[in-house]
Amino acid sequence: MAMNSSFLTALHSIYRVAEIADLTQRAQHEKMRDDALDAVLKSDPSNTDEFRKAVSDHNAFWTLFLSMQGAVDSSQLLDPNDSDPQLSFSKLHQKAAEERVRANLYKVDNQVLIAILANNPDECRAYLADKTELGLLKNAKGWLPNVTVLNPTTNTQVPAVPPQNKSVAVLPDEAIKQIQQFASIYLLNNLIFKSTDKVALKQLLDASNQSELNAAMQALGFPQQALSPPAPIRITHPLNKLLSDNFKGRELEVRQTWAKDNFETYVKNLPIDQLLGKKEALEATTLENYRKGLGEIYKNDLSEPDLKDSIGILGARYLQVVISQTEENENFLTALNANDSDLVNAIGSFEDVRESDYIAAAVKFDAPGIRQGLLQRFISSLDTSAANIKLLSEINSVKTTEDFIAGLRKLGITNVDWINKDEWKAMQAWSHAKAVEMVQEQVLSMENTPANQATLKNINLAATLDEFKGELIKIGIDPVDWVTNSNRIKIQNTTRNHAFKMHIEDDKFGELYRPELLKALNQLPQKKQEALLEKPQQLRHLLHAKDANAVKFYLGRDAKGINEVVQENTRLAGFQKLHNVPLAKALANCRIGISLNAKQIVAINKIIKDEGGSYTDVDKYKSFVDKISAVCTIPTPNREFYRAFDLNDDGSALISAKAETLADPIINQHAYNAGLYNFTANSTDISKKMLVDLLLRVEKKQALSDAHINKIDSYFKSSKDVNAFLKKISEDSEPAIKSLKTGIQNELPAILFNQLKIQSLATPLRGKNTPQFNNSLKMINEQLDGMTEARKSFSDSADKLKFLADVDQTHLAAPQFVRESKDDPDGMRAKFEDLADKCDAIVDKLLRNRSLIKAQLASIPTSKTLPQGPFYFERWNRIRDLKDDLQEEQIAIEESLKTFQDYQTRLSGPSGILKAIDDAIAGKKNDYYEPATFTTSIVKAGNSITTAPPVAATSIAASASLGSSGKVNNFLTGDRLEPGDKCEYKMDHTIINGQPPTTFRAQGQFTESYDQTDSPAPSKLKDGKIKKQEERTFNVDQIPTQIQLPSSRQTGSDPRLKESKVNFYMGMAVAIVACFDPSNPPSKGNPIRMNGVSEQEMRHLWTALVVLGEKNEKNMRFKRDVIIVESGPFNPANERGRFGFTSESLYKSYKKEHENTVTAKVTDAQGMAKRQTEHIKAEERAEKGIEKFKKGLSDMKTKSAVAESEKDREEEGAAPETPSVGFKH
Repeated sequence: MAMNSSFLTALHSIYRVAEIADLTQRAQHEKMRDDALDAVLKSDPSNTDEFRKAVSDHNAFWTLFLSMQGAVDSSQLLDPNDSDPQLSFSKLHQKAAEERVRANLYKVDNQVLIAILANNPDECRAYLADKTELGLLKNAKGWLPNVTVLNPTTNTQVPAVPPQNKSVAVLPDEAIKQIQQFASIYLLNNLIFKSTDKVALKQLLDASNQSELNAAMQALGFPQQALSPPAPIRITHPLNKLLSDNFKGRELEVRQTWAKDNFETYVKNLPIDQLLGKKEALEATTLENYRKGLGEIYKNDLSEPDLKDSIGILGARYLQVVISQTEENENFLTALNANDSDLVNAIGSFEDVRESDYIAAAVKFDAPGIRQGLLQRFISSLDTSAANIKLLSEINSVKTTEDFIAGLRKLGITNVDWINKDEWKAMQAWSHAKAVEMVQEQVLSMENTPANQATLKNINLAATLDEFKGELIKIGIDPVDWVTNSNRIKIQNTTRNHAFKMHIEDDKFGELYRPELLKALNQLPQKKQEALLEKPQQLRHLLHAKDANAVKFYLGRDAKGINEVVQENTRLAGFQKLHNVPLAKALANCRIGISLNAKQIVAINKIIKDEGGSYTDVDKYKSFVDKISAVCTIPTPNREFYRAFDLNDDGSALISAKAETLADPIINQHAYNAGLYNFTANSTDISKKMLVDLLLRVEKKQALSDAHINKIDSYFKSSKDVNAFLKKISEDSEPAIKSLKTGIQNELPAILFNQLKIQSLATPLRGKNTPQFNNSLKMINEQLDGMTEARKSFSDSADKLKFLADVDQTHLAAPQFVRESKDDPDGMRAKFEDLADKCDAIVDKLLRNRSLIKAQLASIPTSKTLPQGPFYFERWNRIRDLKDDLQEEQIAIEESLKTFQDYQTRLSGPSGILKAIDDAIAGKKNDYYEPATFTTSIVKAGNSITTAPPVAATSIAASASLGSSGKVNNFLTGDRLEPGDKCEYKMDHTIINGQPPTTFRAQGQFTESYDQTDSPAPSKLKDGKIKKQEERTFNVDQIPTQIQLPSSRQTGSDPRLKESKVNFYMGMAVAIVACFDPSNPPSKGNPIRMNGVSEQEMRHLWTALVVLGEKNEKNMRFKRDVIIVESGPFNPANERGRFGFTSESLYKSYKKEHENTVTAKVTDAQGMAKRQTEHIKAEERAEKGIEKFKKGLSDMKTKSAVAESEKDREEEGAAPETPSVGFKH
């Protein structure tokens, strides 16, 4: 009986050879299989004997199959005339060829499988014939040579490219289809079992339709060309059971492996609060309850053995954190010195840890790690003492493991066997950090004394590590070998802050009252901080500066918080004028936030004088406080106001917690001021009364008598300046006077001293003593002459600075100015900084003189206050002449001041030359194009981008990158993009149309980034100038997507989505071109490079750029050949045919169907190009103006008057812009 059917059955079963479990036996049978099939292929199916012999010669193999057993001995087993055409010898020959290829598909690389899937049948046959591991197809009977084609150049036949073969008699197209079917299954299987991407595997498992299945397969690495039309869908949804079962097992294995491999990292990265929240899970009595306390992924994916192991991992990390935060200090040494078994009990005895099984698992997993936590906590618990600082300093200085261990033994740690020679330096770092902390604590604990202020000054100003170490030794820190330069910087940062607090604390209103000032000081550059600490008198002046001009002098023109410091100082100045320091401090520190005006100050001072020492019980004290509250316009009772005065919430009792309440020092100061009040009542000397008013504000340690007051007045009158006056006070032998030095220094700035001197000098003008009158008049005129001379000496400087009036903003944007600022930043800034400093000094001197002029005008008598007498009219005429001269000079000073303040603004104002230099050096500003329907936002490096690609979108859909040397003008201006920064463009596009009208809405996003590259972009030579290129990249983060759900009647996507895409990509194209300088537009040497994975999105972006390049302003037009597609599935050649763009191209669609959208964006680009060109012309004009600018700078020389003004400002403090006069005539 013919066995054709049996032979076909055997051929269908050949794949089972590859399933033999015994690898040796499998290899033997595979060799037999390949030989048997190759023999069949070599035989001629039209020769019956030859074909039968090819089969019977390999009976040892064929009898392995049940259908063929007992048949191969008969020469008649195969019938060439079988009635079933599918059982003919030719069909069996074809089936043998198919199975020969299929049998070894499971062995080949994925690239071979991908090539099989990617080729059409003719190409696939040619490819398979070259792969001998898949069979000797070229030896098969009937196999044809590969296809050739005519080469028109040589008129010869050459192999087709790619290779093609038409041997359909051996491998028909249907066989190729079957081979590709199995290749796709093997490829997917390989990808599944090699993948560790649990997200992609889960997507494959959860795919609910063919589209989702294709997307998931592609995410795993399945070639897109094998899934996209016209390729047939070879793997269909749902997956066959065998593939699905294998896959589910692999997906579970991957999830479990991932969970196991990542659990330790997960634990290490848990936020502290979440880690501490695992306490209940760790202390659970069942494995299931422990599982519930884990994160969602690990709860579901950890296998049971791995779950048990995870207890030790989580427990060890948990204990490290708990131990690091525990408050107890007694059991650390016991735990550190315990062995592993005792360590479990020692840890369980901590108050924050109770006995539980997880402790043993944690100790077993990582006992050294837990001991490291114990050691770190033990070191951090050491108190700041000289002995401990010395011990840690010694440990920090060691260089070997042995010396480190010896140092630990000195701390009482005896169990040191666990210390790893490779890890001890990390533990030394904890000791190092603690030692730095101890040094900082020692510095912060230093008392506020002049000696300690000097010590801190030396520590802060130590410019080198050796100098710094020397200063540490002076305060008892030894050895200091361990101290590093970074330690120096860290400690100096702490000491500078503390030094500021010390100096501020010397003032009546110390650090408690000056949060804004401290904040501003802490934000200053280090050099500026050091400069202030080097000259502490500057800080004292700063405490009383009440306008921005003065504050800027001390903190710097660009310092942060200037206005806040002015407001704080101005507010405190009101309390400073109160005649009782403890009361002034109470009001200043009240949480209500009180501010006082001049009338309130007078009213409160009257209450202090009349009632500040008369209360003898709580009721009278409350009445006193209520009167002050009324002046401050605060209704009573007020809880915060009462508490500021140490009264309880309703004012019925003093706060008993304090041994001495505020009531006592208020009374004491009132008692000490009694003599001053009496003196004021009995004296007619105006200047002396003003001096007494100042003394009333000073905190005293004892009462002042009339003798004390007269002595202080004599010191004042005999002193040339405020420093001489303070020196006499500090050198007085009487404690009552000597103790006033700091208080007077805080209350008497140089300007006020000079105003008081003027008043003292003018006192004889109100008397009848003619010689004294004449002398007073003479001295006032001499002062006036000095101010006039100073003002006139500045006129030459004013002439030299006139060039500043001609400086235009375009000059500051001129390439020459920008280039010089970048080439010599230090020189340019120093040059103009020096000029600005000189201008500031002149303004300060003029402000100072204006203040003195006002004081002089206020001090001279009027016709009514001038005493009557025989020389009345003569004296009045002389006084009137003096007043006219003073007013004339006052006007001249104001005019001069106006001129120099204008120069000052041009030099150091918000838009001045110094700001322009800084911006040029830093390249801070840039302009950005914001298309209609888009919003832009700059995300600085270090901040997270607010949007991210969707899950499984592992590549950018479309992107373009370029090199550009220019900027866009008259668009949005923001901080310049630095390496790592991004500018996000978010589109929200709405279309309303149709009958009835319906709303369509789509969103998309692209990002512009300026990324740091290892090798900078090359410079470009253009028009004789070097143009430095900046690398910019534009990525599509979210392709335009419809967010408004389509109506139920609608099928497929809304056709309006294409309109949104055109809007999106035209906007992106304009943003890309906006980065090009008009003098260096897109070109072959300055191209736009495209990459991506989405053919459609790349197609849109390419088309938008082509359209824009054609329609832009003439100087910014470019051809499509400057757009280089570097990688991706999109091929621009497919957009064009023999006669231009094809009818199916997006180019045609953009031009015809979306003309309005295209035109709007092109108009934007044209406007941009015009403005850029105009800006270049303005820059050229500015280049000429800058030469005049530079000549004016070189003409400005230092004058002695300017130098004298700078000296006055440094010694006396910056002059206020709006000085107040402390008296009236």
